[in-house]
Amino acid sequence: MKFITRRSQRAFVYPSATGSHIRCARRPALFPGLLILLAVCAAGSVASAQLTTQNISLSPGWNAVYMEVQPEQRACDVVFRGLPIESVWMWSPKTTTHQFVDDPAQLAPDHPDWLVYFPSPAEEAPLTTLMSVLGGHPYLIKVRGALPATLTVKGQPALQSVKWQGDSFNFVGFSVSEEQGPTFQEFFSPSTAHTGQAMYRLSTQGRWIRIATPATTRLEHNKAYWVFCEGPSTYQGPVHVYVDQGRSVNFSDILVESQLHIKNETTSSKTITLQLNDSESPDTADFPERAGGVALSWWKKDYDGGDVGWRNLDSAVTVSVAAGATETVRLAVRRADFPAYTPGNPDADATYQSLLSVSDGAGFAMVAPVTARGLQTTADKADGVPMRAGLWVGNVTVNKVSEHVPGAVNPEPQPTASEFQFKVLLHVDSTGAVRLLQQVTQLWKPGTLIADPENPGMEIMDTPGEYVLFTDYDKINTYLDANKIEGAVLRDGAPVGRRISTSVFSFTEPLLLAGAFPTLENPTATVTGTVTLDYDDPMNPFKHRYHPDHNNLREDYATPLGEGIESWTINRHLVFDFTATDPDFPEGAQSGWGDDEIGGIYTETLEGLHRSALITQGTFRIRRM
Repeated sequence: MKFITRRSQRAFVYPSATGSHIRCARRPALFPGLLILLAVCAAGSVASAQLTTQNISLSPGWNAVYMEVQPEQRACDVVFRGLPIESVWMWSPKTTTHQFVDDPAQLAPDHPDWLVYFPSPAEEAPLTTLMSVLGGHPYLIKVRGALPATLTVKGQPALQSVKWQGDSFNFVGFSVSEEQGPTFQEFFSPSTAHTGQAMYRLSTQGRWIRIATPATTRLEHNKAYWVFCEGPSTYQGPVHVYVDQGRSVNFSDILVESQLHIKNETTSSKTITLQLNDSESPDTADFPERAGGVALSWWKKDYDGGDVGWRNLDSAVTVSVAAGATETVRLAVRRADFPAYTPGNPDADATYQSLLSVSDGAGFAMVAPVTARGLQTTADKADGVPMRAGLWVGNVTVNKVSEHVPGAVNPEPQPTASEFQFKVLLHVDSTGAVRLLQQVTQLWKPGTLIADPENPGMEIMDTPGEYVLFTDYDKINTYLDANKIEGAVLRDGAPVGRRISTSVFSFTEPLLLAGAFPTLENPTATVTGTVTLDYDDPMNPFKHRYHPDHNNLREDYATPLGEGIESWTINRHLVFDFTATDPDFPEGAQSGWGDDEIGGIYTETLEGLHRSALITQGTFRIRRM
């Protein structure tokens, strides 16, 4: 039976006497078109909503403000509801150069470089061109009446970069400390495009006045300014914080590591402080529920002091950034340490959310959103599929073996002179059953389209495409023709399947193992199974096809011999003891352990190879493919 859902799927084909059977394991979708080895990813990215509240003081008349957060509800009617707002203006330049207007009152609704919002029921409301508020942008806000007001906005901090227009004035705002920002001279001196250029702030009388003493005048939190940029520039301030892509540190549900880049534009080294803080919970159902905070680690590389490795980011940490250098901070998510969470609504989305503050102690301060999907508990919400369902591939490292001691029962394995490694493949199906595989081939089944009832002539997705895993190579061609299966990768321009195998097992059909795969509730689970190597199996070490004393045939080279004459059946009793901590790095030096990488102690007892049972032991680590 094949399950097709709105989420992504993984199909696994097991051979049987009546044909191949498909089991599907489903998990929430990640990013559209992302191809993950042996995992199916369909459309639909995870929304993020790491929330904080920004309070902006508004004076009667004109105010130049910088919106640091992307409002949870961005419609102007919602953001400015209940406030004595006369108009809101957003600079949206259409021209190549711009000369600002000394008096904001001279702005007109048809100005080509401005969008404007007039709240209803003002008679100018039909002239509104600004419908929503965007984070990381400056605004001119006019407050009617004689009393001050406070604009309170809950939203996601915006990692927004300034896009400078060269040889022009730019209406800009910056993330600076609430307590005391840097002076204009301190902030802009590293940039040749801005040093010595004209800069203006809005006076309490609502007119733009030039900053005459940039060495003593400070940038203020929540404020916006006019700054002239001479020539092209990408300058963002004395400290520039950015990520590889997007506007947040987003681990989704597959990433373990991410990077935060900190660029020091000044001529002096800086000490940057990182602090992980709690995110606020959303107020609307338009955003994922907050399942809890993100357990985060950072890579400390104090090589001189010998303090190197992953460290929990549970308190403030400092990073040194040399003058003119960019320091890349490696961050890792610890999903195994996420608090358990059960959503009130089984169909509601939920993410773990936090806020990472970054400051230099000299006036620069900003907040980066951090989000990650968790392992949940034993199942993916309401569909009952284990979160760890799928294919796991890794290595066993054998470094101990027992010695034959007459009369001894289960002698203790002793360290070997060298290690021996081999590959291991485990598959967890949608019911939680675990199977040991000898080989698997990955292919791609395209999705299907149907006519869009709302747009004649257009097609929409009916069922998403999926990766299909085959363990019976002989059935692939039959299944290909019947189900329009394609190759999963391109080789010399042609689609071909991707095959993964291990050479230490000779069985063909997946071997069902006993025990349960580890979960968050039981990370120390044990899985066991026995692999029988028949005395006549080509891989049996006692047999040799071309050696007359080991071919299991009589002198006529035709009559088979029974077991125990030239060859013996070997039983390999396998035990996978999953451990909560990495056995190779007990102090937790590896990122991703307990998340997409798990493992523990491997023990194998061999019967039939020697007159006494031999016991080998080592460690194993497997990663979700």
